[in-house]
Amino acid sequence: MLSTHINRPNPSISPKHKTQTTTIGYEDLTPQREFTRLFAVAFIPLSVGAMGHVCGSVASWIVAQRAQVYDKRLWRHELTPEDLTLMSGDHSGTVTELDCLVFMLHAMKKVEPELIEEIRKHFVRLDQTKSGTLVRGDLEMMARKKLRSARAKLRLSEYKEVVKGAFFLTWKKQRNLFTK
Repeated sequence: MLSTHINRPNPSISPKHKTQTTTIGYEDLTPQREFTRLFAVAFIPLSVGAMGHVCGSVASWIVAQRAQVYDKRLWRHELTPEDLTLMSGDHSGTVTELDCLVFMLHAMKKVEPELIEEIRKHFVRLDQTKSGTLVRGDLEMMARKKLRSARAKLRLSEYKEVVKGAFFLTWKKQRNLFTK
């Protein structure tokens, strides 16, 4: 009974609506010839991909338009004393070029605050002289620290060899005492 119900065409579909390209299998018309089946197999994934591309392009265009409107509004904004306090790195109200650059990149949503903080931490690690600038002296200090670290590792490995040798000699003496 079920199989006759599935294979029977739907009488509620008028003849002018009987042509369709794809099907999901519920009493719809299905491709009968081999060529039309192969066409449907290829057409369905391609049409889904094409619709995804079209939807993605429309969404990207909408997002770009909104970003453009936001950026225009940001450039037209009149600065207030409160803005200067927010922009300054130390909240003093005095804004450096770097403070302004960082603030604007963040406000325009071009850079995440976490990335800016990571870059600042990296700068602090590089600024060995704590001068607020990177100079040759910073590089020389880093090189000296690496050299000291390498020397310390070398001394430690030499010490380990001496201790290992002393341990081996002690072990050998004790073994000889017990074997006699």
